[in-house]
Amino acid sequence: MRRLNAKQKKLLNKWFKENYTGAGSIGGIIDLPVKTFDDLEEINDFETIYQHTDNYIADLACEYTHWSPDFEGQTMAEQQEALIRHARISTDMPD
Repeated sequence: MRRLNAKQKKLLNKWFKENYTGAGSIGGIIDLPVKTFDDLEEINDFETIYQHTDNYIADLACEYTHWSPDFEGQTMAEQQEALIRHARISTDMPD
């Protein structure tokens, strides 16, 4: 398989949740311990595992940076609309 599988993503999710402390605290694969990367390779090694892992970590960082408890259960469109409403209220912009 030439992509991260569910077991690898679960391992990355666990590592990320244990180590993420806020925006900028994890920048990508550079912050991943070598042992964890070795574990990923042992589970499923493929030619572009480094790039896939780096992209997956970057995606997690984006999700966590922009996530808010207020968004629980909302679609992405609903979240974006809420952010737009908040920006308008914060800057007194007209609709």
